[in-house]
Amino acid sequence: MKNNKPWDYGPLHAAEGKPYLITGDQPFFWMGDTAWLMVHKLRKEEVELYFRNRAEKGFNVIQTSIYHWHEDTNAYGAHAFIGMDMTRPCLDGDFTYWDMLDFIVDTAEKYGIYMAILPHWGGVYRDGQITEDQVEPYTTFLAERYKNAPNIIWVTGGDVRGDEGFTYWNRMGRTLKRLNPDKLVCYHPFGRT
Repeated sequence: MKNNKPWDYGPLHAAEGKPYLITGDQPFFWMGDTAWLMVHKLRKEEVELYFRNRAEKGFNVIQTSIYHWHEDTNAYGAHAFIGMDMTRPCLDGDFTYWDMLDFIVDTAEKYGIYMAILPHWGGVYRDGQITEDQVEPYTTFLAERYKNAPNIIWVTGGDVRGDEGFTYWNRMGRTLKRLNPDKLVCYHPFGRT
């Protein structure tokens, strides 16, 4: 485990007038790994093993998606939403879907790793599982829940082109930045092109 965590130097942000990121006044090199389905597939002991392994290898960012695609349960069978309605997080039960995400964020923090989190994969919007009117309540819930986590990077987009849902992604980003002004908010462009 690292003694100094990157956020100890200050919030992660783009250096003014420079093409790189910094924490405080320290340059930050994004050494990331993708575990897109971590929230859906891993159990607690697997999360612990994964983050320990990534930290030992020098990774400092893990990219994951809270809600990836037409499934809303985690490895414990807990549902993310009531009736698949993304404005109604399922918060009842002993260990909810959101408790698991809390555990993931906390474990990453313990190992000095940022979580670059997509509120959902791009196709979720493209396929109509969430609408432009629903994006603000959903992202408000997320921003409020993780406002005190020092290791959050919010990522919009995913598997869609930047011109696909442009106003939707901007609305998501503005909501996250307004409620979490100390967090980096960025866009994940469509790959393979």
